[in-house]
Amino acid sequence: MDVLRQLGASLISRNRAVAGSQEIETVLLQLAGQEITIEAETYVGLSITGDEKTISEILGRVRQAIRSIPI
Repeated sequence: MDVLRQLGASLISRNRAVAGSQEIETVLLQLAGQEITIEAETYVGLSITGDEKTISEILGRVRQAIRSIPI
């Protein structure tokens, strides 16, 4: 979420649900005039959907952030 904040994303909605051992969190954001949906689901992982150009920008920033983490 730090990368999204740095890019200027604003929160539209955030929902969480639990069903048995499954947890899912869905976050809807506004970024650069586009809606971005992020879903984190147990056993599935993380998915981000939205405008291809915007998603590519997020991906690039996340990769940069990961590289800067000391090992």
